[in-house]
Amino acid sequence: MSKNESQMYVITHKKLEMKTVKNETLLLVGSFNKNKSDFKGYLMDDSGQNISEKNKNYCELTGLYWIWKNSKKNIIGLEHYRRFFSKNKYYAYFLRKKLTDRYICKCLKKYDIILPNEVCYNCTNEDYYKEFHIIDDMIKVRTIISSEFPDYLTSYDKVMHNNKLSLFNMFITSRELLNEYCNWLFKIFELLEPLITDLNERDSYQQRIYGFISERLLNVWVNYKKLKIKHLYVYNSEVKLIDILKKRIRKK
Repeated sequence: MSKNESQMYVITHKKLEMKTVKNETLLLVGSFNKNKSDFKGYLMDDSGQNISEKNKNYCELTGLYWIWKNSKKNIIGLEHYRRFFSKNKYYAYFLRKKLTDRYICKCLKKYDIILPNEVCYNCTNEDYYKEFHIIDDMIKVRTIISSEFPDYLTSYDKVMHNNKLSLFNMFITSRELLNEYCNWLFKIFELLEPLITDLNERDSYQQRIYGFISERLLNVWVNYKKLKIKHLYVYNSEVKLIDILKKRIRKK
């Protein structure tokens, strides 16, 4: 892969006070009902082929869909308005340094995909979902996979019975793999949507169903594909170094 061909899309639902780096651009999600004049210089997820009107339920995935259908870049990354990949904590909090195009391309010569460092729960991913979300949704997903993508079922069960997970729907990978993933993911959601009949009865948090489910499904897809993964640190730009140090001191 040649240099200077990666594109990091920073997904946001609000106006940001941040400077973008060379390989980074801002993508406003749910832009179908936003005042465009407030977001000059932003890409909009209601342009081109889009599902912007589904943002309340799909979260950052309306941005992912837009990237899939409209971006022509060879290496594509998805980050959030406050969550960014970095080499490690030092680069993140002391230098406030994001990934360069050169570093990304170097990683993807050895690895297939860059994902956030895994979180480790004290229970299985299935039990965690059951505690904080609506497990019946995942049961429906498993039924769809069993019927339409049976080869993926073993990977689905492996991920859901594990206690580690890469979260946030963040990744960096090639256009080819992005196409494969999105074709698979949005086909599952196309089949799932008619089965979810109580969305309007849920609170606003639980209405974000497709964002929650896709965090698990990205791990399932990566496991099935047996991709070589480069796990990287993800930092929250709204958290200051002094707050991290204070927290460590309190723990001591």
